[in-house]
Amino acid sequence: ELLHGFHNLEAVNQYTILFETNGGNLIESITQDYGSEITPPENPTKEGYTFIGWEPAIPETMPLNGLTVKAQWQINSYALIYIVDSEEYKTSTFVYGSEITPEEEPTKEGYTFSGWSEIPETMPAGDVVVTGSFTVNSYTLLYLVDGEEYKTSSVAYGTVLTPEPVPTKDGYTFSGWNGLPSTMPAHDVTVTGSFIFAPAPVDIVISSVGYATFYDSQYAYVLPNGLSAQVVTNASNGKLTYRTIADGYASGIIPKGTAVMLASDGQTSGTYTLTASQSTATYTGTNLLHGSDNVTMTTGNGYHYKLSYGQTGTAWNDMFGWYWGAQDGAPFQIEGHKAWLVVPNGGTRAGGFTVDGEATEIIDTTSGDAEADDYYDIHGRRIGTPTHRGLYIRTGKKVVIK
Repeated sequence: ELLHGFHNLEAVNQYTILFETNGGNLIESITQDYGSEITPPENPTKEGYTFIGWEPAIPETMPLNGLTVKAQWQINSYALIYIVDSEEYKTSTFVYGSEITPEEEPTKEGYTFSGWSEIPETMPAGDVVVTGSFTVNSYTLLYLVDGEEYKTSSVAYGTVLTPEPVPTKDGYTFSGWNGLPSTMPAHDVTVTGSFIFAPAPVDIVISSVGYATFYDSQYAYVLPNGLSAQVVTNASNGKLTYRTIADGYASGIIPKGTAVMLASDGQTSGTYTLTASQSTATYTGTNLLHGSDNVTMTTGNGYHYKLSYGQTGTAWNDMFGWYWGAQDGAPFQIEGHKAWLVVPNGGTRAGGFTVDGEATEIIDTTSGDAEADDYYDIHGRRIGTPTHRGLYIRTGKKVVIK
């Protein structure tokens, strides 16, 4: 009977479960007895996707006739992070494999953007970090003085600007810088300045007899009302020949580099102010007067004379005029911006020349219609009717008004 029992046992069938992708590709298969407990394989992986289960669901035990199940996937999304100068600029989310359109490059006043680091064409299976940075720009800072380039430099945007030191020019004052911002803007800057002609005025003291001398090598000067300027063109026979430089030249101007004797109308003493001029007038005729900007000891050839009072006990006792060597022909010192008289060697040497005690030759007279009986002073100036004592010329003859 035992053998009879064995013959009655029936064999258990085996069946197979196929694990496939959605596309039908086999991932794995298991074959086991009908009704036996099923142990699923490890979850499959797929780049850019997350496994979410099998379809249909796997039974707990092997069913009849086996089964085919397919893996189910969910596409992943990843972050695309933009970093500018180490700070987050923008973050976007893209699904795996989608096309990426890069963000527009940012702008910043006064800076240039470097461009984005490498960006993939499609979103990979992972977050992507894209970087960029700004570099500060530099712009040209140009200084112009009187329309000409003074200094040019390249300055970074936003830099605090310190003005250039004020330039200097003899005889001029500077206007100051115009157009300089506090910080460098995002463009070139032109700063301008100019020199204003403004030498210091010069005060001239006219003595009680109405005369003084003047010289300046740098500037021309405007004669104030009441003063005229003469040069000496000849010295002979105890007489000086004067020429009023206003006649035929820039009226009312003492040309620069011209030594002159200043005479006041009507011998009015006092302080007169000369103001500098930008005149380019020059005197090119003969002039026996010499000058210096500095205190000078007279030297050189010729006989040198100083405008002063004569020495007591001489033939020129206490008279105002041009005196040889100041004291018995000795060298003398002359102040800066004053003039002295030099009679060339071979000329007639005299102890001195009076200024208004001897008639002088009239070289130039004031232009205009002169009456035959008009009075002229010894420097050729038409004065009409004299109002002060002195020596005058009328109709070619010397006239003394006492």
